[in-house]
Amino acid sequence: MNSITYDGNGLVIDGEHKILYGGEFHYFRTHSSKWEDRIRKMARGGCNLITTYIPWNWHEKEEGQLKWDGEQDLDRFLELCEKHNLYVIVKPGPYICAEWDFGGYPHWIYGKNLRLRVGEEKYLNLTRTWFNHVAEVIRPHLVTSGGNIVMVQVENEYDHVIKSMPEVYGGVKEAREYILQLLGFVRDAGIDVPVYSNDGSCIFGTEIINTNTYYPNIPGLVMWVFDFFDEQMSETRENQPDKPLAIMEAQAGWFSQYDVPYYHLPLNAFETVVKSIGIHAPSILNFYMYAGGSNFPYWGSAGATIGLTTSYDFVGAPVSEWGELRERYAYARIWSYFLNSFPGFTSNGRLGDDASFLGGSEGVGCLYADGARENKDFQDTYMYLRQAVRRSDEFSAILLRSLEDERISTNVRFKSEVLGREITVPSDEKLTLENKSALFLPIDVRISDDLGIAYSTSELVLRKQLGDTNYLVFRGAEGVRGEIQLMAAAQPEILAGEVTVKETDSGVLLNYSHSGRTMFRVGSVMIVILENVESLKLWMEDNLLLLTDLYHLSGVSDDGGVTTLDLLVKGGRQQKTQLWRERAVKKISLDGRNVPFKTDPATSAITFETELNDITGNSAEFIGNWKYMTDSDEIGDDYDDSSWDTIPADVPLERAGYYEHGFYWYRADFDVPEGATDVNIDFKTNGLDRHLIYVNGEFIASRTNNYWHKIDHVARPGRNTMAVQYANEFHTKAHPNEGPVQKESGLFNPVTLRGTARGKDFERAFKQYKVRYGLGGDLKEYFDPNLDDSQWMDVPLCEKYIIRQEAGPFTWFRRHFSYTKSGDCEAPLMLRFNDLKERCLVFINGVAVARHESCGPQFEYYIPDHILKCDNVLTMYIEGPGYHYRRTMGYRPAYFEEPEFDFFFQARKMTLTIE
Repeated sequence: MNSITYDGNGLVIDGEHKILYGGEFHYFRTHSSKWEDRIRKMARGGCNLITTYIPWNWHEKEEGQLKWDGEQDLDRFLELCEKHNLYVIVKPGPYICAEWDFGGYPHWIYGKNLRLRVGEEKYLNLTRTWFNHVAEVIRPHLVTSGGNIVMVQVENEYDHVIKSMPEVYGGVKEAREYILQLLGFVRDAGIDVPVYSNDGSCIFGTEIINTNTYYPNIPGLVMWVFDFFDEQMSETRENQPDKPLAIMEAQAGWFSQYDVPYYHLPLNAFETVVKSIGIHAPSILNFYMYAGGSNFPYWGSAGATIGLTTSYDFVGAPVSEWGELRERYAYARIWSYFLNSFPGFTSNGRLGDDASFLGGSEGVGCLYADGARENKDFQDTYMYLRQAVRRSDEFSAILLRSLEDERISTNVRFKSEVLGREITVPSDEKLTLENKSALFLPIDVRISDDLGIAYSTSELVLRKQLGDTNYLVFRGAEGVRGEIQLMAAAQPEILAGEVTVKETDSGVLLNYSHSGRTMFRVGSVMIVILENVESLKLWMEDNLLLLTDLYHLSGVSDDGGVTTLDLLVKGGRQQKTQLWRERAVKKISLDGRNVPFKTDPATSAITFETELNDITGNSAEFIGNWKYMTDSDEIGDDYDDSSWDTIPADVPLERAGYYEHGFYWYRADFDVPEGATDVNIDFKTNGLDRHLIYVNGEFIASRTNNYWHKIDHVARPGRNTMAVQYANEFHTKAHPNEGPVQKESGLFNPVTLRGTARGKDFERAFKQYKVRYGLGGDLKEYFDPNLDDSQWMDVPLCEKYIIRQEAGPFTWFRRHFSYTKSGDCEAPLMLRFNDLKERCLVFINGVAVARHESCGPQFEYYIPDHILKCDNVLTMYIEGPGYHYRRTMGYRPAYFEEPEFDFFFQARKMTLTIE
């Protein structure tokens, strides 16, 4: 029987403390055919942990009809994680956030007229049933059953709820009672692994573990605000000393929203996040997101905006939405090497602040209670500096962080426990701290009985034993001077680079520059110093160290002294590889072809180069011309809507039984008195969704918020017709500080006709509407690739296509394209819109793959290859009219320039054999 417990140093699995390191991957945002690819890449990136939500609405779209197969096959997803030796943390909600539609709640719950996220009986009964269904799937995968699930989350970020709306949700007492009820459901369902709640400090002192987020760079809110999260981690340590410190959402990027520029989290910010968290040494560190995904229509949420883009790539997830590896993948990987090299730093360390900055300030005046004076004390004259020390028996480190806007030169003083005295670093020059950056410098490192490191101004990446040699790899900024103070019985032997060696009372001081590669040997220890960029090419395997320009090392195996490396290789340039291995190398071959190599007798490094041609054999090209069909009959005053449903004007769609996302049509007749003037429609919306308003077939306005509209120019005496195309594309994420928890949909607020006739004002409210779900083209399945479109109109090939007003505001386009893919490579397909106004829904072979807004920021869309064939049909539903951005009225025709196909990247699968 496997066991799992925890203490202040982490989870204890089968009697052994485990450091969990990994990231978020949403199986529901990636097609099941790509699950294993993303899981394998995470494992190869140094992860031993995957976290994922389990969205209630993904598995129970219709009440009582649970789906756990196909794209909802959670059991298979967990099996794949087990196959690649990854622990799993699952998060079944009931509320998940995740920028996912309705926070994960199913739409049918609207009809229950319940308060959500509170301890009310009807809601709790539904939640208990949901947890029981989840438990049936995950129980065999619990670590206590021999599986890989080590923790389960209940609720999410409930601190936000009680802080933003305490008058509705109550305070800490009510929150604690509610979340403890969820814990009871979990235990009653037979789930016996630890339970936690993220950002739920209201549960301090209970069985539930509180975990933290770390997002210091939130565009539009806060930027480079690290101290708050540092304090939050310290608070968590203090309030639950008997529980693990877990950072369940460490920022790896930020989600993208329509009409908001992409936020590209720079690599130095990502590194600073990792190092700032690292000094606190959490036993669980989880990046959000680690592998990106897609919000295929209509699964993304809206907060206080018009919604999330199709891409949920977090504009920088280490593994991209389309499976490409980014630079931060490499940094996350080498941080895992550090954690694996010095596990005691996390499990047995202690945090302190016994380090200080020295000097570096001139001409700064500080005002104190007893008067003002020039102050040269570094700490007082810079506001955004932090230093912290974490010590363990084997390895200690100093965090030096500067969030200043300028580069800083300084020295640092700390007490070396190895030397037994205070020392200043560096010894004879200044230490450079780049603006908005952090250094994680090793101190008091014990390598062996006859070798220690008092300090280094280069960061220590890893320690690796290969045969009789112990390798230490360091990194530093290109061109910056570095310094290492060794406590060594043997003199260092310089093997590469320009190194100055100086005898000191404490041992040997080495000075060097982070330029090229520096190497020296001290007894059986080989020290390798790399530039930061070069260090990102590093791979640590069981029996070798590898520095390579090759794109990705996707797998390694060793059989009888023969090492096989599975590679992904991008072509088109010379690519150099250097490796160190336990055994001597006799032969290297790439896909069966011999590769010449050299062995450096001094460093034992084996070096070889490969040069590959650009990858060919992948293509996607349009065939023939565009065809189009208009789709706006519903706006006409003579349209026959007799078969539509009739609903009262004050009833939301959900309460009328309509739960589906997509487009709806509303129609209503109204009378205008003879001689009426100043005729207006006072239009009230739910404040979130888009409404296109027509009167007597004429476009009036596009609205998401309340407004009155003058309609004298189209109104006529007697009968008139209002038609509204309503886009129910997003629900909220059910976070009260980002919009209503339950967004009600459709026209249900008062819409009133006002005006003046015969010298008197009149006012008439709309009492009921005719309603239909779906566009005309939806009902006729214009997106079906097998549709007979012989009656559609042809479009001559042009560079730009303009949809004139007389053609109508809504148009469908279809065009065939060919697709060819080489079987030995990765080549994810991209559809790029160079210019398209205003909005577009995109289908490939009948599958909705993208929702496009001309306001951006997304113009490139990932087309998953599981839906592609040799001959394909691209269908676009383009919505006009355009309208004046400020006045939100008027008319501009929709148009698009010829879209393009491309590949996000192309990489060939190859095999490297080392004998």
